[in-house]
Amino acid sequence: MPLTLWIPISGLLAVTNCLDSGDIELLVVCCGVLVNMTSDENNRQAFKNYNGVSKMVNILRSSGERNWTLSSLICQTLWNVCSDSDSFPGDPIVVLDTLVKLTDEEQLFGELLSSDEEKVAEYKQWEDFASVATNLLEWLDELLEGRFDNIEQ
Repeated sequence: MPLTLWIPISGLLAVTNCLDSGDIELLVVCCGVLVNMTSDENNRQAFKNYNGVSKMVNILRSSGERNWTLSSLICQTLWNVCSDSDSFPGDPIVVLDTLVKLTDEEQLFGELLSSDEEKVAEYKQWEDFASVATNLLEWLDELLEGRFDNIEQ
């Protein structure tokens, strides 16, 4: 393997392995790096091969509501990895269900009282997340509609 390809791929593996950490700060940093690394289509298949998608889905499911920045970065990485594909590496229904719950504004925030500054700040972070998550949610929905259309024919 040429050295120029080996260095990014081994770096990708190292960063992907850090997704097993329970340290939220480390996860945020690693996910930020992975957003950048997966914007290069040459890294996407390797990320899938390293089980990066399933690791990110697990983090999203377990930590999604507790850290909107982390959730945004996860959705952006998943978008980078999957949006130019016609399949999702894993169970798209799990991600779809998770995103539906995490984008349910009324369930999460109900009647937002503008006097609660902490809740308002969290809501602004959630809005940033929801923008990215909605793109991924719509893509997954279209993907699943296409699958079911093919089954019916």
